Amino acid sequence: MKTPPKSLNSPTSLLTTMLHKPEWPKAWPCADRPTGLRRSALLRLAFVVNSLADSPSETELPLPAVHAAAQEGRLLELLAQSAGRCPDFSFLQSPVGSFDELNSALRLSSTVLQGREFVKAGVHRNGYCLALALVLYAIRERSPQLWPACRAVAPSEGRSRSHQSKTD
Repeated sequence: MKTPPKSLNSPTSLLTTMLHKPEWPKAWPCADRPTGLRRSALLRLAFVVNSLADSPSETELPLPAVHAAAQEGRLLELLAQSAGRCPDFSFLQSPVGSFDELNSALRLSSTVLQGREFVKAGVHRNGYCLALALVLYAIRERSPQLWPACRAVAPSEGRSRSHQSKTD
């Protein structure tokens, strides 16, 4: 004698369904991400600033001018004026509020690096390099798990130490 197949609505089946009922996550994995300015926009900005730094026709950009512009929320304006060309910064205009968030991030980066440009970012002469360091520092602040703290080596320390050890 064959036993009839269990029904999908058997008590065991219903109990299993109730106990293992899938639930939506309480918070999505991206729920803690900041809204507005995205890391991808900062990365794109870093490439734009890097291209300005590499252009041979660019005028010198003093470090104090870069800090002042970042503190006043006009770093992009300074870069565009100094470049002699009009870099495309349109990608920074959306989502709404991201431009203000960018200026805030660059202001914070400038505050942290001012007076410690070389120790924190390895920059001591070129304003374009400082502008790039400000953007990179803003990226670092938004993703600390990707970029651990490190110390730059002064040009006089780095080469002379390795040179000294070879000659000693």
